Amino acid sequence: MLDCIAIFLEKYQIIFTGIIGFLGVIITISMNSKISRDQDYRNIDHKKNSLRIALYTELSLLLSSYKLRIEQLNNINGRSALIRDYDSNQIYLKMLPEIGLLSKSEIETVMTAYQLNNELLFRLGVCTGSLELSKNQGYVKVTMEYVQVVVDIHSEFLKAIEAALEELNYNIK
Repeated sequence: MLDCIAIFLEKYQIIFTGIIGFLGVIITISMNSKISRDQDYRNIDHKKNSLRIALYTELSLLLSSYKLRIEQLNNINGRSALIRDYDSNQIYLKMLPEIGLLSKSEIETVMTAYQLNNELLFRLGVCTGSLELSKNQGYVKVTMEYVQVVVDIHSEFLKAIEAALEELNYNIK
């Protein structure tokens, strides 16, 4: 009986070696593809997290800026104020092509917060009746009669920024 098996293996040794070698190649290829897929998933997760952290940081600075502006406007005591238009969305603009990595709710809240921030000067100009920017390009002059309106606008915009921060913070790893 053992002789028959030995003769059979000897006779078909090349075929068995080929089959075992082929199976080894297939297993190696499938393991390499799994390792590569896992690495791609880790890279995507890293990009998502980096994007969230960058946007969170920029929105946190914007939130602080709005809170400080509200505080300052509440303490101007009968004077007028100039509100400056400044670029507080540079990270957002650079990362915009990658925003699809985020979840639907993250995209909605982040884009809403930045859109409102981008429209701030225009809305302030409409509300204060001074659509024309002051002599110092990039500023809107707010007289005492409109301070509360401007504070209210900032307070409403704060809600959108806080919602975006909350959504991003929930998914930061």
